Amino acid sequence: MASEPSAAGYSTSPGVVPPGRSAISPALRNGFLDQWRGRERELEMTAAAEAQFQDAVDTGDLNALPVWASEAIDLINDVVPAAELVGLLTRQAEAALRRAGDAIIPNA
Repeated sequence: MASEPSAAGYSTSPGVVPPGRSAISPALRNGFLDQWRGRERELEMTAAAEAQFQDAVDTGDLNALPVWASEAIDLINDVVPAAELVGLLTRQAEAALRRAGDAIIPNA
């Protein structure tokens, strides 16, 4: 199952930055971002939206709270079972440790 480029929503994040200013931050998609997608300028100027967001923060509404993501989120193109991922990470870690050891003590 591949993630779509829209897995991250780039939002002005009301309530997180000082009033009258905006910050573009990558965050995982949620209901609040989907509601305002394409209407970011309106969101910046809407006190009601800021109040809605703050209420969601205060009540712990996970459908509105931002889950900050690295810009690398859009590089995810496959979802694999956990066991397969652990195996891959283990093999990569072993190879990296081997390379590091060879750099310290060549041909050890």
